Amino acid sequence: MMSILHICSIADGGAAHSAIRLHRGLLKANIDSKVLFIDKPNAMLSQGEYSFFKEFPSNKLEKFLLFVKRRFLWRIKLIFLSGRPKGFEWFSTTETHYTINKLAIFKQAQVIQIHIGTDFVNYESFFIEPKAFILTLHDMHAFTGGCHYSSGCEEFVAGCRNCPQLATPWRHILPRMALSKKQRGIVASRTVYVAPSKWLLGQAAKSKVFEGKEGFHIPYGINVGLFKNDETEPAVLSDDPRLILLFVAQNVGNKRKGFDLLLAALQEMKVEKDRLAIHIVGSFSDELNLPYEVISYGYVHDEVEKTKIYNNADFFVAPSREDNLPNTVLEALACGLPVVGFNTGGLPDLVVNNFNGILVDEINASGLSDAIERICGDSKLLSTLRNNASKHFKDEWIDSHEVASYLNLYARIHQNEQSGNKLRTKNL
Repeated sequence: MMSILHICSIADGGAAHSAIRLHRGLLKANIDSKVLFIDKPNAMLSQGEYSFFKEFPSNKLEKFLLFVKRRFLWRIKLIFLSGRPKGFEWFSTTETHYTINKLAIFKQAQVIQIHIGTDFVNYESFFIEPKAFILTLHDMHAFTGGCHYSSGCEEFVAGCRNCPQLATPWRHILPRMALSKKQRGIVASRTVYVAPSKWLLGQAAKSKVFEGKEGFHIPYGINVGLFKNDETEPAVLSDDPRLILLFVAQNVGNKRKGFDLLLAALQEMKVEKDRLAIHIVGSFSDELNLPYEVISYGYVHDEVEKTKIYNNADFFVAPSREDNLPNTVLEALACGLPVVGFNTGGLPDLVVNNFNGILVDEINASGLSDAIERICGDSKLLSTLRNNASKHFKDEWIDSHEVASYLNLYARIHQNEQSGNKLRTKNL
C-alpha cells in the first residue's frame, strides 16, 4: 500500500482545510496518509496528523538552537520586506531552518505531497531525496519569487527580476534568487504539480520552475452530505424577510478578496434598504457605513454552523480580484446559492454566467453593483439561478471524486517509477 505524507506548514485557512479534507478522504479509502504541520497543538491533532516540533528528535539544546534560528530568520525576513507597497498579501522567502527530511515519517513515505511549503520546505535539501513529489498548488507561491498571488504580474515567467511587491533594492535581488533556488531544487527531482483550477494550471505551466514537469488538473471536492441545499430546514439564524447577501472570507480585510469593491458596490446601489440585508462571515475590525443592515458572524469554525448560514442566505458574492478555486464558492453552490463575482481566476470553472450565477467581466464596483441589482430586482432570475446552483453541482466537485482522482495520480506515479515513462499534462 502506498504511503503519502502531506506537507502543510499551517493548520488553518482554505488551503489547509483542503489538504486536511483530502487526507481524511484518503484514510477512509484505506490509504496510509499522514499530514505534517509546523506546529499544531496536541489536543487538536486528529488521526494521521503530526506536528514538526513534536516529531523532531532533539534534545533541549537542539530545541533551543531551533528556536534561536527561527527568531533570527524572522527578523531577517522583516528587513527584506520593509517598505513594501501597500495592498499586497504576505511575501514569503525560501529561507527555512526546518529539516523535514530527517523525520521518520518523511523517510517512510513513498510520495511527498506539498500543499503549503511556505517557511517549511528547504528547496536545496528537500527535493534531492529519492522520492516522488507532488506539489498541490493552492496559490502561486510555489512557482514565483515569493508572492502568493502576482496581481497580474508575469515576472515569474522571465525570472522575477523586478518585483512590484517589494521595495528597492530587494525587488531586483530577493525574488530572482528565490525563484532560481526553487528551479534548481525541482528541476532534477521526480516532481509533478496539481492545480485545482484551470487558471492556476495555466499560470504554473508558464513558470520556469515547472519547465519540463507534468501538470494535472484536480478540482477541490467538498462534502455534499454536509454542504447541501436543505429546503426543509427552517431559517435557524434569522427570519429576516429581506434578501440576504452573503460574503465569506477568513480575512475580510484582505484586499485580494475584494471586500472593498463589495462595499463600494453597495454604496452605489439603488436597491431599497428594506429589500436587502448583508451577512458576513470572517474577521474584520472596521465600522461599516452602509445603507443596509449588516450582520457579522465573525470567523465560523464549525462547518455545520456554516452550512446553516449558507442555507439562510439568498445569494453569495465572491468579489475576489484574483483567486484559485474558492472553497466558499463551492460550498455556496452546493447549498443552492447563486454566486456573483468577477470573471477571473478559477471562478469561471465554477460559475456559468446567467446559469448558476453572474460573472462580471471588468473588476470594478460599478459592474458588481449592476449584477447585485439584477438579482435583487428580478425574483424569477434569482429563482432560476438558485435552482441551477445545487441541481447542476458537478460530480468532480465532490470530495469522493477528488480522492479518486488522486488515487489515480498516485497509481500513475507508481507506474511511472516502475517503467520510467513520463506522465502527461492532463485532467484527472
